[in-house]
Amino acid sequence: MALFKRGKYWSYDFWVDGIRYRKSAKLTDKREAQKVEGAVRTDLARRRPTRPSKSLRFSELCERYAEFAKTNGKPAYIREKYHIAIDLVPHFGEILVHAINLDLCERYKKNRLKTGAEKSTINREFNTLKAILKYARKRDLARPFRASGCP
Repeated sequence: MALFKRGKYWSYDFWVDGIRYRKSAKLTDKREAQKVEGAVRTDLARRRPTRPSKSLRFSELCERYAEFAKTNGKPAYIREKYHIAIDLVPHFGEILVHAINLDLCERYKKNRLKTGAEKSTINREFNTLKAILKYARKRDLARPFRASGCP
């Protein structure tokens, strides 16, 4: 159990699928606070699927993201469109979105460095990748991911 006492009240703090849940139980009794934490964890387990219902290829997700970015007037989309078409889709295009992980990102980074890309360019490309994966997560097209490392 991830309970701690702050002042006279008990609080909980735990991670589920890369998302941190931290809140005060506003209870002075530890056992009651444990019940509240258990209820929150159970509720989260019931609400979230372990995998997306339908896995998309990264190239399909990029098409959906392009429509979203155009209609919502995303100011950075012109730069992102370049990174998506030239760099990201050739590397991640046929990979299922839920399979993108840190190892694939590290491989991508090594390949880009070998081709002579600057580190700042690679960071911009990862920012675009992160925006696409956040879009997928909000639309329930991909599983949640941690902010550390690549996605």
